[in-house]
Amino acid sequence: MKEKEHDKRLHERKFVRTFFTSPTAVEGEEDSAKMIRSA
Repeated sequence: MKEKEHDKRLHERKFVRTFFTSPTAVEGEEDSAKMIRSA
């Protein structure tokens, strides 16, 4: 169980890293900031 949870977190972190380093992330940054502010 613990190993699966660890793998899941590792995968999520990897996804976040690739997402934020992708060119589309630059365009989405403003949208994300708006979403966080309105939340």
